[in-house]
Amino acid sequence: TYPNLKVCVGESDYWSYTGSGRLSVVVEGGAGSGEILLSALDANGNWIGFNSSGPLSGSVDLGRNETTVIIQVDTLNPDHDREYVLTLKPGTGSASELPQDEAD
Repeated sequence: TYPNLKVCVGESDYWSYTGSGRLSVVVEGGAGSGEILLSALDANGNWIGFNSSGPLSGSVDLGRNETTVIIQVDTLNPDHDREYVLTLKPGTGSASELPQDEAD
């Protein structure tokens, strides 16, 4: 779990995770009025899952081999900031690295 995160006006947050098996992602909104949008992208930036707003959770199957997934957090209204907590729940399989903020 990664607390005290914030997606700011005009920005998107990108988190990378490398592992195998199933990965569940949960975002809990905090202070701020921006509605959060959650997406999963492959290492090439192609959409592979989520596009959730409202209850912010989803899961992706990374397969049997080490695979990188990018978790993208946006606000639907780009004029508002929003704090959030990101939780990654790996299923079976091993994770080779912790999420890294790729914003900026």
